[in-house]
Amino acid sequence: MKKILLIRHAEAENPSEIADFDRKLTQNGIDKANEIGQILQKKDIIPDFIGTSSALRTLETATIIASHLGFPTENITQDKYLYIATTKEWISYIQNIDNQYNTIILVGHNPYISYLLEKISRVNLGSFSPCSVACVVYENINSWGEIALLMGRLVWFEDAKEGF
Repeated sequence: MKKILLIRHAEAENPSEIADFDRKLTQNGIDKANEIGQILQKKDIIPDFIGTSSALRTLETATIIASHLGFPTENITQDKYLYIATTKEWISYIQNIDNQYNTIILVGHNPYISYLLEKISRVNLGSFSPCSVACVVYENINSWGEIALLMGRLVWFEDAKEGF
């Protein structure tokens, strides 16, 4: 069984003088990332791999969540191409994750993270609110390379906008 948690980065600052790639989390974003980290901890999520866009706000979100789950923050994998990756590119990224990892967390941006959920599960939840998370399970695969062939099952969704 393989499990994917898709997370949109937490709320970020929006100052006009800073490049989009370099935007930091707001205090509310930091608080929400801590909340989702605690929720994932209560759900006994133990990630084997955390991958994120290398944009500052996704890295900050991933780092906060990892700290709640006992995942070494230095092992978070950053990829600058995930900043604006298409669904096809996200799937290719997932297919190249080492098969020894069974539970992965991916932190990305809208609309791409929402599109990815729809592609891999056929569930359209619309746009993810900042720091929302979806958990998709593949019951009968052993290789990440198989995800393009089969549909995963959305088992839960935590919408940060509606409160945790």
